[in-house]
Amino acid sequence: MVALTCFALKDELDGHTVVGLHEYLREEEAPTATSGPISGPNFTAQVWLRERPPHLPRWVGFLQEGAPGMPVPSIASASGLVVVAVEASPVHHFAFTFGVGGRFLLRDDGFDRGFGLRVALNLIFPKGLEDEETSRLLGFDSKRRSGERIRERHQAALATTFEVLDVDRFRDVISAATGKPLDETSWGQRVNGADALAIDVDLEFSELGDLCLRILEQRGKRDYLERFPWLANMSPVTEPLLVASLEERVVQLLLGLDDGIEIAPPAVVDWERIARFVYHFDARFGIKHVELRVGDYINGLPVHLKEETNVARLRSRWVAALDGDGSELHRWSVWNCLFGELEFEGTQFVLDDGEFFAVSDRFQQEVQDFVDGLASDSIPFPSADARMAEDLYNKTAVDALGPSALLMDRKTVRVPGQTTGVELCDVLTENKQLVHVKRHLSSKLLSHLFSQGFVSATLLQGDADFRRLATAAIRGESDDERFDLIAEAGINAQEWEVVFAIVASFGDKTVAKALPFFSRINLMRCAQDLQRIGFSVSVQGIPTS
Repeated sequence: MVALTCFALKDELDGHTVVGLHEYLREEEAPTATSGPISGPNFTAQVWLRERPPHLPRWVGFLQEGAPGMPVPSIASASGLVVVAVEASPVHHFAFTFGVGGRFLLRDDGFDRGFGLRVALNLIFPKGLEDEETSRLLGFDSKRRSGERIRERHQAALATTFEVLDVDRFRDVISAATGKPLDETSWGQRVNGADALAIDVDLEFSELGDLCLRILEQRGKRDYLERFPWLANMSPVTEPLLVASLEERVVQLLLGLDDGIEIAPPAVVDWERIARFVYHFDARFGIKHVELRVGDYINGLPVHLKEETNVARLRSRWVAALDGDGSELHRWSVWNCLFGELEFEGTQFVLDDGEFFAVSDRFQQEVQDFVDGLASDSIPFPSADARMAEDLYNKTAVDALGPSALLMDRKTVRVPGQTTGVELCDVLTENKQLVHVKRHLSSKLLSHLFSQGFVSATLLQGDADFRRLATAAIRGESDDERFDLIAEAGINAQEWEVVFAIVASFGDKTVAKALPFFSRINLMRCAQDLQRIGFSVSVQGIPTS
């Protein structure tokens, strides 16, 4: 058996059709050996190897202080890359990587993102699979986009169904899957798919061509959409002129430090091993960063590099993750670390791991219709001065609303199970409205707003300690009986409303249309969860003047 990690390669690079297999090789990496072209049944291949010379780990010095003279062997490592041209019509290219560094021999922009995931799902869930046969998943990796990009790994001890792994189809984007293929004879007992397809099969080198043809057949199928139709909510952008326009726009947003573009590792990483990050320009100065921030990158760029910044440069510039010894654990292109959302010519696009995805019109409309249905102007909030801080606006709003409203901003209570204090709300009305206020349209701030409203309401319904402490906080601000709204024994959620009030310059847009797209998704899911347990939910825009 041999463990294989397979990438599907693009037929065009840098605007032209690939002619030589060496074009997929990362230019800045220097292999120590190569062999080929190698001809076999249905394929031609080229092999590259890179050897890391023997060296002592950095931690040896520390140990030898306590155990002087202890012999420590030097460590060497090797990595490999095989690029295969398959004799199909037309010719298709695949790459197989070996060792820790094999992936780094391959160009970051040379392979089809998400190929392995689609093929793995096709193998695990082929079309026509009976429901009783669907307990085939061992795990998923997902990315949740809201104010932050949160990566999660969902794993089961035994093969199970997708539903057991608790992935949110609205907010989570599946990036990898592991499971049992239906045809274990051809594909082994387990497959994993992300950008690459990982399999363990009984195979000889001369059979690579036949394997690639079988993978190519699976690549062309869309069986996975039978059980995962929502994966079509976002589709890869492949039209060259559109990609170029989107790339140009992202560079503008990046240099302008726009909130819509962020930077983060483009994969699930082991944070216990990562001590620092370094950018390509840090090496000469010995600067290291505890975390990745767009501001640190743009502000740290030397002037001449900032002036030269374009997509090609961002693809060639790098970010590295180091362990405590200073050894490099990961290296990614800066471009592949960028993520975010942007609207272009009326369509919503997502940048993720260096690739653009268009949000389907159907999904956009579904989200928009739901959020539009939350819009309300039932509370007569005053407009806000453009320079007014959030706490000052809350006080101004309560003064304008009169005795029917109570200021609860920054009156937090602590209950067991919560690591931070929880605000009941910013403004409480006598009509049992929990008003949560946030300035600006930043995705991060809005994520906090929706989370605050959800946590407060669910604790109010389900936690007697929270109800008791919230009542004490209310009485600490007012002895008006109109605000004796919370019975310690419990509340009827159907009598309560959670109101998200957003203070911003909306121009001619509705509040729903002005929200960043993934904030709309986050709001939709939050509102659905609150409505499911009985609360009413609304969103109200407060314009600045």
